[in-house]
Amino acid sequence: EKFSSQSIPEFYSHKVIGKNIHEEDGSFVDREFPPKASSLYNINTSKLHRNELRIWKEFSWKRPSEWMSGEPKLFDGDIDPSNLVEGYLGNAYFISTLKALAENPENIKRLFDTKKPTKEGQYIVNLCLNGENYKVEVDDFFPYCDKMKKPAFIRSKKNEIWPMLIEKAWAKVSGSYENSIKGLCCESFRALTGAPVEYVNHTYIKEVWSKISEAFYEGSIICAMAEKESSNSFSNDDFDLFSAYAYAVTKVHEIDSDEGKIKILQIRNPGTQKWLSMFSDTSKVWRSEVKKAGLKPASNDSILISIEDYLCYFRTTLICKANSRFAASSLRCKQNFGEASLIRISVSSSEKVSFTATQFNQKYVGRSKSKDPSFIRMIVGKENENPKDQKAFPITYIGGLSGFEESLTITKD
Repeated sequence: EKFSSQSIPEFYSHKVIGKNIHEEDGSFVDREFPPKASSLYNINTSKLHRNELRIWKEFSWKRPSEWMSGEPKLFDGDIDPSNLVEGYLGNAYFISTLKALAENPENIKRLFDTKKPTKEGQYIVNLCLNGENYKVEVDDFFPYCDKMKKPAFIRSKKNEIWPMLIEKAWAKVSGSYENSIKGLCCESFRALTGAPVEYVNHTYIKEVWSKISEAFYEGSIICAMAEKESSNSFSNDDFDLFSAYAYAVTKVHEIDSDEGKIKILQIRNPGTQKWLSMFSDTSKVWRSEVKKAGLKPASNDSILISIEDYLCYFRTTLICKANSRFAASSLRCKQNFGEASLIRISVSSSEKVSFTATQFNQKYVGRSKSKDPSFIRMIVGKENENPKDQKAFPITYIGGLSGFEESLTITKD
């Protein structure tokens, strides 16, 4: 397998999730994930509160043309994360991931094979599940709240349907909309980009600033998180799950002042609460320096925060290593307990290369009976090119990881 640099990352599908069957009138209805109650919630085993379940049972299914005032579009002009409106689903981790990805419109557009709405209502959403790329087929029937006269779950303020299609594809591979409520930001980032995800613990200011700055200038997706999420913090049978919210870091700045360098991060404010701390529009601290640097004070849409305050308000930083140069390839390995696989990979790029070992997650595609990931160990080495060293030291150790994680990643320059 070869890893190469590409100007535009592409998905190479290993499997299509969908049957591609059209109705007699030419329209498309997804029979694997039909517009029925079973796609909304688990009929016999739902863990929704009875009051919430009662509301969900009143939802209908409608196509966009049935409620949109204008012609439905896949993309209506520029993609803007501020246009996304969260519905009744409660999947904050997934909504915040979509908003972070939407900071760069190409992250969203590459999820679709088509860039225009289809008459049949048939769409393909590209997802990366269990380390492999899938083309997930969905229709454009969406849960609709007739009492509120609007879509029940995510929607856009504009006449566009891309947010609802992505959310529906995620619900489909999860088994139902109800099943997609629980999850982690790292899961959704990996599924929507195929790229490895790294967590930066907020221990030392210099180390955190260095990693965030490096990631920003590499074009990676950076998110601040108030809590550190972990797959060990909940079980798959527990519905009362903690979903950490990811706040997109959109810019980093270093400003000169009389007291030295001021390190500032600009963060997208996804809520309606006003930022009243340092660098807000009402704060007089460092206003002159901020203005001289050409920065505008924090507003309702964005937050300016010093690296010192950043470490106080947020516990960890999530970095998704997807950028315009990212490309991925995968292969499937299977061995019995105690056995190992030796894989030789030729790298034809001078860019950073990440090696990821991903275990099967029962949440996606086929769902395994096993719920707990196994203990895995991954070791990465490099063949010595010098003939003199090959006999004594044929392989140079690069790095190794082990644990009961669903995904382990080693990155090498």
